[in-house]
Amino acid sequence: MPRAKIFASKTGDVDDSASLGLSENYETTQLQVEDLLLNKGQTYEVPMMLLEDTDIKGFELHLDFNTEEIEILSVISDIDGFNSENYNIIDSKLHIISTSENINNLGSSNPVVSIIIRANQNTVLNEVIGLSTNRNSFILDQNFELIELGIELDNLISSDTEDITLHSEIFTIYPNPASDYITIDFSDKKTTPNFKISIFDVTGKLVHKSFDKHIISVQSMNDGLYIYKVAYDDKNYTGRFLVQK
Repeated sequence: MPRAKIFASKTGDVDDSASLGLSENYETTQLQVEDLLLNKGQTYEVPMMLLEDTDIKGFELHLDFNTEEIEILSVISDIDGFNSENYNIIDSKLHIISTSENINNLGSSNPVVSIIIRANQNTVLNEVIGLSTNRNSFILDQNFELIELGIELDNLISSDTEDITLHSEIFTIYPNPASDYITIDFSDKKTTPNFKISIFDVTGKLVHKSFDKHIISVQSMNDGLYIYKVAYDDKNYTGRFLVQK
């Protein structure tokens, strides 16, 4: 028997028992989250946005996260009355619930919530946190209709070791960690390869781009994790390296 689509909650009712609704054929929309490179020991704010500006009456979010890779420090929101009693962390699960007469203008410039995390390891955001696969997340619209939430990662950072293994037969990048420079070394010594390499920092900012350059200085780069993308022979290859001086 499905739950009614009008609900009430008391502040702090986030102990893994309260819920806006059960699974059925709901309309869906997406939360947008920017993927990030995470450096061990650093703190990050992760805004969770609705794709379109929306007025709602409440929301319920359930997320799973890797407790070895990250630590949840807090959850913040500009919604009136939102505080630490609106969320709860149980083992590797984060539950967030908020209700109000009107929650206005949530969208690209006003996140539903922002999650403050600390990285325990060098990793990428998409590998360590996401919506729960066991409990659905919802918003409640102005007509008291439940809308189920999915998640859309913007600027997804690939970190698959398969990509690194694949290109290891074509080229290698070393040393890793690097302190002064990295070298792109192609296996085929008989030809001069034409390639482009792009390097991005933890915010996704492009910090280096060059063509056919085999030795790249990292002296101007801060310590931390970087992602590289190499375009060669009509294919793209990705990987990670660490700057450590």
